Amino acid sequence: MRRILVDPKIARAPRIVIDDPNTVHHVSRVLRMQVGDALECLDGQGGRYQGAITALSDTAISVSIEWHSKDNDPAVRGITLVQALIKPTRFDWIVEKAAELGAERLVPVITERSVIQLSREQTHKHQRWQRIADQALEQCGRATRMRVEPARSLADWLRDCAKTPATILIPTLEGDRVALAEAARSVQAGLPVAILIGPEGDFSPAELEAAKKQGAIPVSLGTLTLRSETAAVALIAILQHLRLPAHS
Repeated sequence: MRRILVDPKIARAPRIVIDDPNTVHHVSRVLRMQVGDALECLDGQGGRYQGAITALSDTAISVSIEWHSKDNDPAVRGITLVQALIKPTRFDWIVEKAAELGAERLVPVITERSVIQLSREQTHKHQRWQRIADQALEQCGRATRMRVEPARSLADWLRDCAKTPATILIPTLEGDRVALAEAARSVQAGLPVAILIGPEGDFSPAELEAAKKQGAIPVSLGTLTLRSETAAVALIAILQHLRLPAHS
């Protein structure tokens, strides 16, 4: 079934009327959908609305809702990826995969060793990353939207993280580290967890010490040296697996 993200303000049964030009163009021109086709509307807040297109024009789409539900899955809540800026194509890939894997938030951060430094392009990049996350939502069928925050310095994020307590894991190649299996014992289902992923070349010693002062746990991901984007995706996937409820 085709899926689209809609504004939660218009998501209501028994009918959803969509007049956003970009969405209308995507459904009619890109997906080439027609009246009678099945369509699922996701409101980005856990709501799912399944129905069929009853009217379609160049300016609006009307969907008759036959069934709706509200997702309440703790496995897609509470994980924040704090990702150092890396090369644009690789960062785009991280945004997409983090959304698919269920991260709740993604915070791009500028570190001492970041290859990319944002300035006047920050707003443009932020909007682009949110679009990538939203497209991933539609593709994978996730009903909760991953929020991509504007880029900021790692130091700024560390200062603010003290206001919202969470388990902070920081994979690193330097110093004393805890095995991931051991660190994961402190991560409980439903509780917030932040993952700090450094750039190519890792965090600087000063950044690592600053993170540890905020309670970050340095962890090892094994004997291999992983790319920044690989480490991010691997760690999110592992944590989501640990957070899923057991089934008998």
